[in-house]
Amino acid sequence: LGSRMDGLFPADQAGYMKGLVLGIREDLDPEQFRQFSQLGLTHILAVSGLHVAVFLYVLGGLLRLLRLTRERMLLIMIAAVPFYVLLAGGAPSIMRAGIMAMLGLFAARLNKLKDGLHLLSAAA
Repeated sequence: LGSRMDGLFPADQAGYMKGLVLGIREDLDPEQFRQFSQLGLTHILAVSGLHVAVFLYVLGGLLRLLRLTRERMLLIMIAAVPFYVLLAGGAPSIMRAGIMAMLGLFAARLNKLKDGLHLLSAAA
């Protein structure tokens, strides 16, 4: 995916986009990374829960277009999360977010979804 982003974006933006979308910081311009550090924004370059949420939102939208039932959609989304975690590199932040997403989707499947604090506690 990183090499694909190199082809999609201009050279000065490809490193930033790889960091933002995939969490790949190696190709980010050192000056740009220094600026992120000075502003306290390096967490933006870490793949985390927001990325998992966006992935699941897009996947859910595609599955809705296929007119699948809610239960089948949730099962497919639960199964897709581990693939996204592996694709994103399996960093601790993405692992935690993936576990929380899977637990949340499973709870939603059972109609037992109450609040995110319980999911965070279970993921920890």
